[in-house]
Amino acid sequence: MSYNIPLNEKRRSAFRQRIDRQSIGDSEMKHQYIKEGALDAFQENYLADTKIFKGIVLINEVKRASGNFLSRLPFMNNDAESYVAVRVRIPEIHAHIPEPCSKSGDIRENRAVFEMHPLFVGKMNSDNAPAPGDIVEVSFNKGPNGGIQSDGIYHGIFQPGGYTPNNSDTCASLVQAFENQDEVAALNLPTTPIAITPEHQEIANATGVPVKVVAAFAAVESNGDPSAVRFECNKWNDNAAEFSVATVPCTIAAGVTFSRTEAETNLAAFYRAYSGSKQLAVESSSFGSYQVMGYIALDATGLGAEEFWNLFQADPAEMSKRIVIGWFNARPDAVRAAQQLDWRTLTSKYNGPGQVDYYAPRLENAYNRAA
Repeated sequence: MSYNIPLNEKRRSAFRQRIDRQSIGDSEMKHQYIKEGALDAFQENYLADTKIFKGIVLINEVKRASGNFLSRLPFMNNDAESYVAVRVRIPEIHAHIPEPCSKSGDIRENRAVFEMHPLFVGKMNSDNAPAPGDIVEVSFNKGPNGGIQSDGIYHGIFQPGGYTPNNSDTCASLVQAFENQDEVAALNLPTTPIAITPEHQEIANATGVPVKVVAAFAAVESNGDPSAVRFECNKWNDNAAEFSVATVPCTIAAGVTFSRTEAETNLAAFYRAYSGSKQLAVESSSFGSYQVMGYIALDATGLGAEEFWNLFQADPAEMSKRIVIGWFNARPDAVRAAQQLDWRTLTSKYNGPGQVDYYAPRLENAYNRAA
């Protein structure tokens, strides 16, 4: 049972102040900047620009008995029954607060711990009120910088807890939610159904891959967007010397093999690369609903880079279908893994051995949602 699984990604601001290295000519000043920069790493607030946080519902407060709740209602249209009041734990902010229900299942003994967490009030955007264990989106009117966490605002349910809450026992509900759903909470896996389309069925018929697996790949790889293009700057840089072109900015964090910086991987980045080398730009990018790599797409279609890109732009859905059929038909071992629902083997072949832990649970989750 864990209340402290990270839910809010920590990011550095792209607009933070930087020092131009070329402007520092004095070695003593350069050393001072390096020293200060090293210390700044321990002072940076990665959540400073976060406006809406994801948190875990701990308890629904009794609304009419809470003066704090009643004082938060608007002057007009203030029907209390259409609003919710919940105590929410934001892991990145409240990890220092004791975990409720960790030592006792008696809600009365945990009341003080619940009230250490801020109260969030908001209008229900559906017929269902959030339940203990649900992941919700919340914000503050003031804070949380400086320790101020006032006037919490509830925005809605981000991800249901995926269980049947025990309405008579809050602690029992929390224990059930976290014992059974730690993995889902950690990955923020979706719960919405995925519709199977005629395109999915056509690909399944042409490859032997189960249709629900086809639908799952489209959902995971591109959210079903046939026009999706992702430029892999690391692939470009690996082959830049061979094509006699310059390398491009590519930020790769420790533990991963690709860039997660949007400006380095989006369509604009692809166009910049394409102007330098059409062949390498296409080979270094993934395309379509199923995000097939360009060098594989060229082999599957027998097209040149420019012709492929023109045809993809003209009809991305048709080209997406064509290249994923080509990928599976050239890899019977991947088809076999798909038929056996061997997620780790399948994602190892499709996404690469280093991406299995990321993609395998997401593909299985999408498969279970396909209908």
